[in-house]
Amino acid sequence: MTTLRDVANAVGCSAATVSRALNGDTRISKSRTLLIREEANRLGYQANQLARSLRKQKTGYVGVVIPNLTNNYYTNCLSHLSDQLSPHGLHVVLGCHNFDAAKDANIINSLINRKVDALVHVPCTKQGIDGVIDNLGIPVIEIGQRSSSANVDAVYVDDADGISHVMQYLADLGHRRIVMIAGRQGVLGVDAQSRGFARAIAEMNLSLDECKVVHCPANRHDCSHALENLLDSPRDSWPTAIIGAHHLAISACLMVFRSRGLQLPNDISLVGFSNDEWFEVSNPPVTTYEHPFRAMSIVAAQLLISRLQPLPDQPSKREIINFDGKILERLSTGPPAIAKRKSTFEIGHALNLAQ
Repeated sequence: MTTLRDVANAVGCSAATVSRALNGDTRISKSRTLLIREEANRLGYQANQLARSLRKQKTGYVGVVIPNLTNNYYTNCLSHLSDQLSPHGLHVVLGCHNFDAAKDANIINSLINRKVDALVHVPCTKQGIDGVIDNLGIPVIEIGQRSSSANVDAVYVDDADGISHVMQYLADLGHRRIVMIAGRQGVLGVDAQSRGFARAIAEMNLSLDECKVVHCPANRHDCSHALENLLDSPRDSWPTAIIGAHHLAISACLMVFRSRGLQLPNDISLVGFSNDEWFEVSNPPVTTYEHPFRAMSIVAAQLLISRLQPLPDQPSKREIINFDGKILERLSTGPPAIAKRKSTFEIGHALNLAQ
């Protein structure tokens, strides 16, 4: 069996240096670390994780708590986190709270009882982990959302600012009747989106009667029902643009528009608030506000590793890292044309009557 000493002899350094490099110690240069890891792989070195865990009183497991596995945003974050943590001997234990605070608390307590070394957490309430447990004693990195918890690091995008940017983009195109289809109130991210929407209305002097947020459970059926109710009203009261605050709202919008013979953006504009891969290949491609999930995941993983392997001179203050998203303009948006032209559905109906 290959030992640390074997790797050290092959590289020409001490076993202690090899150990530190394989554990991600930043005091070892990147070039030396890469050389050591390549030699360890070539020799077939495998760390004795159990013995190392007993020596360090660590398990090598990181709890990752996300809302669900149906949203590519979270699954992509999970994938990148795992890729970053694995070379450091850290393995992911997954839990999904589905924006349910009670389930979130149960998952976190279960992970703590299983002695995870750290937590990566997408908070679903404003209190975050403070609403679950006190004196946690392990590093916690919030990702995607930021709670009011005072003792955790956070790597996130401010969804309130993001929605404000989307509203400004639509207003610049000339839209004044804008509706956002969002999830349930009381969910941290949803409440942030609603704040951004309300702030944009005030800053751009838009009408509260013509711009509103429609809250409904985050599934395609309820989103479709909410949209159908909007479109059952007189046509001159329709929104000229809709913001789908999650991927299921976008899916519902496309389905309803197709069933009614409406074309994007000739009849109505549509903007998403995530960047699922299928947005780009839908017909037409969907304009959206992209969150930099890959960069966020890498930074969150690096921050977590630094918390697990602190250096003597490393500051222990809380790290709050706010990433900016960006609008990816595609063919689902344009100037409001709903009052200037008839929809494809209406034209077709008129032709049928004439025949």
